[in-house]
Amino acid sequence: MDDKERKDIENVTNGKPLKQIINTLLDSIVPEMHIEKAKEIFREDNPSAEQVKKAG
Repeated sequence: MDDKERKDIENVTNGKPLKQIINTLLDSIVPEMHIEKAKEIFREDNPSAEQVKKAG
């Protein structure tokens, strides 16, 4: 992918780089990421399902 293609993607995505879009998509489909995020946000070793849902 060249610089022009990267700029085209950023223009369409309100300035978000492709790498950020890919990472966001991967984070949304990997449940462990939601659990780890909930642990950080709620400072719980075993966050509840509701906390994990809110973290996702």
